[in-house]
Amino acid sequence: MDGNEQSNASISVSVGPKREKVREAFLRLGSRQFQIETMCEEINEKFKLPYGKVHELDGEFGVGKTQLCYSLMAKFLQSNPTRRAVWINRNRTLETEAFLRHYYREGEDATTSTQNMAAVLDRIMVISVEDRFEFVNTLKELLDKITSLDLRLVIVDDVDCILYESALTFRDGQGSEELLGAMRGLQALTKRGLAVIITNHLTAGDDNRLSPMLGVAWAKSISSHIGIFRHPDNSREISFRERDGTVSYVRFHITDSGLFKA
Repeated sequence: MDGNEQSNASISVSVGPKREKVREAFLRLGSRQFQIETMCEEINEKFKLPYGKVHELDGEFGVGKTQLCYSLMAKFLQSNPTRRAVWINRNRTLETEAFLRHYYREGEDATTSTQNMAAVLDRIMVISVEDRFEFVNTLKELLDKITSLDLRLVIVDDVDCILYESALTFRDGQGSEELLGAMRGLQALTKRGLAVIITNHLTAGDDNRLSPMLGVAWAKSISSHIGIFRHPDNSREISFRERDGTVSYVRFHITDSGLFKA
């Protein structure tokens, strides 16, 4: 196992009255080796996403979920120069100019950036899936190619658009197995040590309260929900639950040069 590989073995360390896995201990102590970060160090002081979990970014249309994913993927690729990331959505779209603005933040040398641009984009696998069947098959294929492709990060943008028909069927009293089957495919990747980040839209229910698309069963199958909201001054705010159960908030701006703490 090389220096970049992580073990999911049940090795434990003593921490007072209980024991925890080495990876969990490193997370508690703030080790960056086991966490995905953004390109903004001020945001990273509070906000990090551990590997080995499915994280869902929930927010209304246009609030900045995709931009946050670009920043997370940019930092991942910079920190892991030999590894690859996967970008999945329904229309095979990765806005390369927007992503590269996060990767090459303000102050980077333009000549160096241009020379390396193609190499950076070559490490991103962009995959289009039309429906739940293609999505599940894609996840199975990725599971078989984790080692050969040197994968460590999978991002699914607008998962609700991919699984929308399954969610409608589920509301009619069927289709729960279809949705949970897709979730099992995502969780299988996390069991191999990958970080999986998905984006989902918020929708207003009959009581006008906002809740993530795809229903309650889907939401309950995800342990890491990150809410993204827009303030009147156009700044954004992330809300997320810490390991001890408390809820934390980070406010930031989205600019042409990436994310910056508000």
